[in-house]
Order: sequence, then structure tokens, then C-alpha cells
Amino acid sequence: MSTRSPCRWPGSTPPTGLAAQAILLAVAVNTGSKACLAGWVGGRAIGLRTGLASALAVAAALLARYWAG
Repeated sequence: MSTRSPCRWPGSTPPTGLAAQAILLAVAVNTGSKACLAGWVGGRAIGLRTGLASALAVAAALLARYWAG
């Protein structure tokens, strides 16, 4: 089983928006997992603060992405 990059479609060049969406998805997943780890290691209070800050950062990135077009 292999993972294929969404930016490497055979026989065509993907639109720039697809690459941006793939990067944004990777950032969101990475940020969410790190927030979960912070909560696990640092306790509930740290986890909630980190999770809130991470959610706001991802929401700002989504807003910027779709506002820019």
C-alpha cells in the first residue's frame, strides 16, 4: 500500500489550489496531533490552551486561504 501525493496526478498538472489544500490539510492534522500530545503530556489545562490556540491558528489559515481565492 502506498500513499500518493495529491499533487502528482498522472498525465496532468494539478491546479495550484489543490496543492494549497493538501498543505493546509497536512498543517491542520499536524497541529491537531501536537495539541493532543501537549494535553497528554502537560495535563488538561495545557491541552485546552494549546488546543484553543491551535484551532484559532488553523481557522485563520483556512480563512486566509479562502479569502485569497
